[in-house]
Amino acid sequence: MKVVLFWSGGKDSAMALYLLKQNPNVEIIALLSTLNSDSNRISMHEISEKLLNRQTKQLGFPHLKMWVKGQTDHNSYAEAFLEICSQLKHMGADTLVFGDIFLQDIRSYREKLAESAGFGTYFPLWDLTIEKLVKIFYEGSFQAIICCVQENKLGTDWLGKKLNKEFFSLIPEGIDAFGENGEYHTFCFEGSIFKKPISFEIAEVIPNSLILKPSEDLEEIRFIHLDLL
Repeated sequence: MKVVLFWSGGKDSAMALYLLKQNPNVEIIALLSTLNSDSNRISMHEISEKLLNRQTKQLGFPHLKMWVKGQTDHNSYAEAFLEICSQLKHMGADTLVFGDIFLQDIRSYREKLAESAGFGTYFPLWDLTIEKLVKIFYEGSFQAIICCVQENKLGTDWLGKKLNKEFFSLIPEGIDAFGENGEYHTFCFEGSIFKKPISFEIAEVIPNSLILKPSEDLEEIRFIHLDLL
């Protein structure tokens, strides 16, 4: 497989890259990040482009960016996706890799979109148990910090926490330990996949950094993020 990994800057994409690098049947062509063209930040994680560049520089792979407008709809996202895919084809890629773990609706959407662009898909973390995920996280010597939380799931006191044994033991009931339902997002700043740790500073807490309203029948989902410099 000649793959392009969708890179969010967080733990899941970092762990996916860790597994890809161990697979002799995989050639990593590039990393691809989705950024908000209004804020110049990674979608959902709210990691700035400047910090993202500092991070990916330590990975040693070509890094591409897919730009989408603010709270874009599926059609706008699909247009940006198909446009960047033509570039990936020219680079020789045949498979798109994602760090999703168990949300079938998201996987199906990615598979359908990739297929329409002539790509296969691969999900190296798919359906792994929490125990296995934690094992991979520690094996990869990863360090990650909580940079965004869903307001009605976790409070601001969770921002800035590092993922470690204490963190996983304190996760409240009803919250997925790896935040797969969007409860939290991370910035990965250290691990065996990096040439050296990524330096950063903790800045301010920004409430209501993102507000989503999935449908008229559902309540707003508000996110709070910790700005990292």
